[in-house]
Amino acid sequence: MQLFQLDVLGYWGAYPEAAEATAGYLLTTDGGRYLIDCGSGVLSQLYRYCRVEDLTAVLLSHCHPDHAADMGVLGHAALLAGMTGARETSLPVYHAAAPSALIKHWSQDPWLSFHPVGDGDEMIVGDVRVRFRQTIHPVECLSMRITHGEKVFAYSADSALCDSLLEQAADADLFLCEASMYASQEDLARRVGHLTSTQCGELARDARVKQLAVIHLPHEGDLDVLTTEVEAAFGRRVVRVGTGTRLSIGQR
Repeated sequence: MQLFQLDVLGYWGAYPEAAEATAGYLLTTDGGRYLIDCGSGVLSQLYRYCRVEDLTAVLLSHCHPDHAADMGVLGHAALLAGMTGARETSLPVYHAAAPSALIKHWSQDPWLSFHPVGDGDEMIVGDVRVRFRQTIHPVECLSMRITHGEKVFAYSADSALCDSLLEQAADADLFLCEASMYASQEDLARRVGHLTSTQCGELARDARVKQLAVIHLPHEGDLDVLTTEVEAAFGRRVVRVGTGTRLSIGQR
């Protein structure tokens, strides 16, 4: 049986709660470890599972701080791993378009190598196949569909409701989808490029996903209410992740 699992390093939107992190997920296969997004507090959580020298690649959905704040310290860690001989090659970072000054800043550490990707790009990274699609968000942002063998993992990143998310999530074994706002906040969600709880559940239902996990959670309100709204739209139970949640993809 192929190993294909996801560990949640951080899941908050905007900023981390105490001792936790914003967006960051460790995807592990038989032959690789992939860091998906690197938000505030993610690096310290990563070290519960592996070190930077163990990573195969970083997949960065967009440059907002709650998804990329720890890129600077990740570069420092990669540099030290290279200097001590723990890492022999630079760590590849596949990323959505970002301001050139920001990429230049991150690139000061030579043990990170940056590879821009765009809407519709599909490639083999390590032992997985990754397809990127543009979302609706204030900055360039890419959702991901990652295939390992016959199993499919989809990640919404940040987005308002759009057709490309439905395509990315279609028949996925696991869909990691944002639910940044409550059902009553649909107008606001559309303006700021996010999904409501109801939209998250309806999207997953229409995409026929096998398992839905809810991420990018808001800090205000009652998260039990938000989860109930997602489940009502999805039609069945969902996973509301926490720090350290482990999900085996395609093995329920």
